[in-house]
Amino acid sequence: MDTNKLYTEIGRMAYAVAKSNGYVKEKEVENIFNFIDQEIEYTGTGDVMYVGTEFTKLRKMNVSARDAFYMFSNFIEHHGSTIQQRIKTMCIRLAMVIAATDEGVDETEMALINKLKKKLQVT
Repeated sequence: MDTNKLYTEIGRMAYAVAKSNGYVKEKEVENIFNFIDQEIEYTGTGDVMYVGTEFTKLRKMNVSARDAFYMFSNFIEHHGSTIQQRIKTMCIRLAMVIAATDEGVDETEMALINKLKKKLQVT
């Protein structure tokens, strides 16, 4: 699997969660980039830059959370079986970090995270 594409899709997923309640907060952006630096960058590949690049691109284009999640879901439908479990689990952790940025996870964010878990087949 093309890891550039995988990390681009993770950027889409992160954007969808951040935008799920209507707008992206600066603290969410900060948490996403901190997560990338601390949790993903350790892999030693330059591919992780695609997470932030895609997130920033979607934010500038003001893409809807629904459209971003649809793009991610489409990728998972075609490539989900080739994604390692640790990557799937990391996606859920990233989604939870984003959603818990403010006053905890709201019901819109939780609904999207539950869809994400189902798509990734993570319990």
